[in-house]
Amino acid sequence: MGVGIAIIFRRIWIPGLVITLVIPIIAGLAWSQVDAGPNPSTERIDSFAKSNDVAGSDNGADNGAKSHESGPQSQSIQMVSKESGIRYYRASDSSSPENLVTVAIVQGNVPRLGLDFNDQQRAVLANHRDATLALARRIEDHKSPKPDFVVWPENSSDVDPFLDPLARDEIQQAAEAVGVPILVGTLTHPGDQERNTVVVWDPENGPGERHDKVYLQPFGEYMPWRGFFRHFSSYVDRAGNFSPGDDNGVVHVRSGKTNALIPVGVGTCYEVAFDGAFQHAVEGGAQIFTVPTNNATFGFTDMSYQQLAMSRLRSVEYDRATVVGATSGVSAIIRPDGRVSERTQIFTEGILHAQLPLRSTRTIASYSATIIEWTLCGLGAIVALGAAISQRKLQRVKSK
Repeated sequence: MGVGIAIIFRRIWIPGLVITLVIPIIAGLAWSQVDAGPNPSTERIDSFAKSNDVAGSDNGADNGAKSHESGPQSQSIQMVSKESGIRYYRASDSSSPENLVTVAIVQGNVPRLGLDFNDQQRAVLANHRDATLALARRIEDHKSPKPDFVVWPENSSDVDPFLDPLARDEIQQAAEAVGVPILVGTLTHPGDQERNTVVVWDPENGPGERHDKVYLQPFGEYMPWRGFFRHFSSYVDRAGNFSPGDDNGVVHVRSGKTNALIPVGVGTCYEVAFDGAFQHAVEGGAQIFTVPTNNATFGFTDMSYQQLAMSRLRSVEYDRATVVGATSGVSAIIRPDGRVSERTQIFTEGILHAQLPLRSTRTIASYSATIIEWTLCGLGAIVALGAAISQRKLQRVKSK
């Protein structure tokens, strides 16, 4: 059994403020795979090397192509379009075809870096629309496989398409062009009830099911005690004023190829850090995960890679493939055993393709992770208390 360190997040509610406890625990990771066949090596949960992209030819030949995983079960190809400069990545899986779904991630990139990302809403939406139109042309020319659905990142449309006709038309244009549903990250209900939303956008029926982000980040998406902290810094007014959702994180996407409903578990951005996000999604029937995220404000720091590591851990914990879609990177395809089969570079345009397994099995972690966590925390507290008592007794003996 492999051993790893898991970071557990727990919340304590105080009026006007949420305190998050960060509890590190050491536990076996492989135990979470009990009903999914042989246990994968947890050595695959390793540190990320920021490797350089290697471009292959536009016709899909693998000269110079580079895969992020090894072995006969998978094969990946990276291509650079000569027309648009968008990098295309494709990963395949040899699993049973009836249990596979083809997913495409569109990383449209942002015009500029930094905290002024929100001033670029129209340009960011246009980038993702244009990249999706380029994907549609490749599908039509048989250069890229048709996906069952497409994932756009968090904040890919920071303009509310339910209120803004132009934003709605751009998203609808992209969905109709690619011919499959798009999971669109957007903002809805501007004002005191603003939500960070991921909505399923069908090419025929328009917007459908949605997930409103439940686990909001204090001092970013909302500001506790805003009036108090304003005395110390005017930056508090740059924090958001979002309201949390109350759904279980599952949206049903109708496949653009088979017309079957696919239950997708959505954990927006740093929801992936909280146990409840994907726990509730699995209980709600999610067979695959997606983490739409906006990491543009992180710049070139390691935060994007840290978040990707959290997504890998969730894949292993629940035995689900995870699709990470980021506005500016890192977007990634994560297998159920935690391997990253393909990923983009940061602050580039890119499109990822993957065939991924749909799974409905439940792991021990999905049933009893909370019990195990609190048991380990309790044991740790007992050990710490015992050590403190022993130390005090030792000091008394020495003083005599």
